[in-house]
Amino acid sequence: MQNLTQSDEINNIWLDSIKYLESSANLINTPLDPDDTSNEALVNITGRYLVELHDVDKMDASSLRNNLIDSNSLIQETLIQGITNIPQVASLSKMVFSTEGKGDLFNRYFTHFELEFTIDLSK
Repeated sequence: MQNLTQSDEINNIWLDSIKYLESSANLINTPLDPDDTSNEALVNITGRYLVELHDVDKMDASSLRNNLIDSNSLIQETLIQGITNIPQVASLSKMVFSTEGKGDLFNRYFTHFELEFTIDLSK
């Protein structure tokens, strides 16, 4: 995960929260089944990343908007691919990217994200 947040494609990213949510099979109040091989946990991550563009002052409004959208899409794809390529990640169940509201892509050039994925603790 740290390698992903320090990749060349995602230069300025920060995490607001990381929540580890045990699966129901691993909860303390759940009776243990010796035949249960479930060894998974749910991880929820929220954060933001900056979308950097060069020569912003030389772009007209339409070009700026299109370049922001293209660059944002590339970062999203890199982030999703990076998470799914982590060997311990079994599945990615939630991907929310906000460019307005929690994010502000078109004024302050950042996107808010929330990702939720299942990890295999046996790997």
